[in-house]
Amino acid sequence: MWKIGVWNRLFSRNSPIFRPFFLPSGIGAHVAHSGWYDPMLSKIPMTSIRRLLSTWFPIFIFCVLVFVQACFPSLDKGISFPLKDKLEHAFVYGLLAVLFFRACRITWPHLQAPNLILAASIGFAALYGAMDELHQAFVSTRHASLLDLLADVAGAGVGAFLARIFYFKRTGKQKIENSET
Repeated sequence: MWKIGVWNRLFSRNSPIFRPFFLPSGIGAHVAHSGWYDPMLSKIPMTSIRRLLSTWFPIFIFCVLVFVQACFPSLDKGISFPLKDKLEHAFVYGLLAVLFFRACRITWPHLQAPNLILAASIGFAALYGAMDELHQAFVSTRHASLLDLLADVAGAGVGAFLARIFYFKRTGKQKIENSET
């Protein structure tokens, strides 16, 4: 028991180890219990940081996976049909727009501009699609195509619009916003 008590005293948030060396013990006491020494960060609860990571980290991972996949030759597996490549582009960037819409709605739940989030989702996915096509232009086994970019934008639009419909169907906030106008 004694060892646990010493450990807790040494490594608690109020211990001198976690207090900045340039502050006397009384000055940083209100900040020391929060675990952060930056005044702005001390106001952010840990649940908000976890929420931020759980919403924006999947977008980051998805973008990295798309970038890495674009570095290698395309794999033509499965059933082959006309416009298969364009449907794949539309699906991938539609999913990216859905993830972006979701992250924006979770990060800023009180934002009363769903059309702004819709436009931002489409814009983000389209911009990333343009960067992906530019990247493919420099990869020897790939080629950039304006039709692929159009498929990216179309998929982003459909994905973001479906995310908006699903969000309002799930939360019922559209009735409130429509009744105010």
